Amino acid sequence: MILLIGAWYNEAEYAFNFSYKVDLLIREKIINEIFTKYKLDSIENDWFLNIVIATNSQISKLEVRGPEKRKRQKMIDYGLWIPYNDVMNAPNPLEKYIQYVFESLALVFNEYGVEKKDVIDLILVVNEVILNESSYLDQDEE
Repeated sequence: MILLIGAWYNEAEYAFNFSYKVDLLIREKIINEIFTKYKLDSIENDWFLNIVIATNSQISKLEVRGPEKRKRQKMIDYGLWIPYNDVMNAPNPLEKYIQYVFESLALVFNEYGVEKKDVIDLILVVNEVILNESSYLDQDEE
């Protein structure tokens, strides 16, 4: 499998405007720590595991939607619906966002035999990098 992580926001003013580098780092850590350990990259070799992070005004608790298999595109889709107000009203919105993303990823990867602890432990690793580097805090204009 090949891991993809992206975002989709369908409602004006409801989007997480953190740097794209946040999701790239999360993807990198998942590939290096989870895919390698559990050999997920060697199952369904030509398929994509597509993780879409989303929110809107109606989401009040974390939801994981999926999987939805698209055979023609060789894509397995999951939607991680993160409560916007919980994140944006938190003392540190980026830290809360990271927590929700990894909690939902633990649910997704449980379907592939991954121990929840292995996914949740990455929160500390990612927070150490992201919360100490200002380039992750701002939405990039690039």
